[in-house]
Amino acid sequence: MDTKIGYKVVWKYQNGHCYSSSSIACKRYFLNRFVKRGKNNGPLCLFKTLKAAKKYRLNFKQFNFGVVLKIFKAEYIPSKDKALWYKDPFLNPVESPRIALKDLKKNFKEIFFGIGKDNTVLAEKVKLKEEVE
Repeated sequence: MDTKIGYKVVWKYQNGHCYSSSSIACKRYFLNRFVKRGKNNGPLCLFKTLKAAKKYRLNFKQFNFGVVLKIFKAEYIPSKDKALWYKDPFLNPVESPRIALKDLKKNFKEIFFGIGKDNTVLAEKVKLKEEVE
């Protein structure tokens, strides 16, 4: 399967561990190693452009004081899914939310403010390549 290049915004801790900025489906990411989406989660989310990743980080910082967010250039395998989703262990699987990308951006408009609709991508697997900033 063909890979593409994008930008992933992650929490980077003092020990060097990197985790997704989402607390709902938090994933640990690694340099030069593909990470696939979780068994109970839909696709992983990243940005097509560095400009979009910077805007997301700037918007996100306003709501999460003290979080160290870093941007990594990343290699990814695109997902065929068109929505983010996760299985909530406390809900019947039929009731588990599936959030279309457009709805995610609408529900979290403050975080996605100023990011074009085509700048967010969904992926099956993501590999961090290098820290950009």
